[in-house]
Amino acid sequence: MESFNGRFREKCLNEHWMVSMCDAKRLIEDWRIEYNTERPHRLLRYLSTVHFAQAQEAALRTSIGGGAFLLFRYELIGLNN
Repeated sequence: MESFNGRFREKCLNEHWMVSMCDAKRLIEDWRIEYNTERPHRLLRYLSTVHFAQAQEAALRTSIGGGAFLLFRYELIGLNN
């Protein structure tokens, strides 16, 4: 949570001058959407959440099916060491 708060402050609040509550809500919502859909995430091997979800869907459709998803998931959370 600390990481998110710092990033939110650095990348959103410090970069924008908000002149009204409506303006603040719009800017924060735009930033939230970008943060959650377009920004690469370290725990997702530097993929955006959208690209990660697409990769998981593609893996599930292959002949190895859910096995690829489970291996990738375990590797991400460190259970594969």
